[in-house]
Amino acid sequence: MDKEKIKRFINTSIDKASDFANELSDKREKQLIDTSNQKNKVVNVNLKGGILGMLADSPQNTLNKRIKKENANGWKVIQVIPASSGNLFLLIFRIFLLMITFLFYTTSNGYYIIMEKE
Repeated sequence: MDKEKIKRFINTSIDKASDFANELSDKREKQLIDTSNQKNKVVNVNLKGGILGMLADSPQNTLNKRIKKENANGWKVIQVIPASSGNLFLLIFRIFLLMITFLFYTTSNGYYIIMEKE
């Protein structure tokens, strides 16, 4: 008898877990549908700094690549805004990263691209 109770308990638990997973899946699907109706978005384009950024990273090329990628997905550019950060921690982090990499690499302020989908 104990084996039958255990089997029923396991089967009931599996059924409840399956129902719960289905509910979560339905909620996630609704969220995906809601975000697919999105009309505007902001894209953050990061740039490189240091020697690597000076030699290999052109802001114009980086922006062009990102805009072409988004245009292929049906988005069009509304505005490009320089991303300037007044964050003291970020400044200290960038200086520290430059020292560790012997002035070779650090992060740099990039751009925010405001995009719209028709």
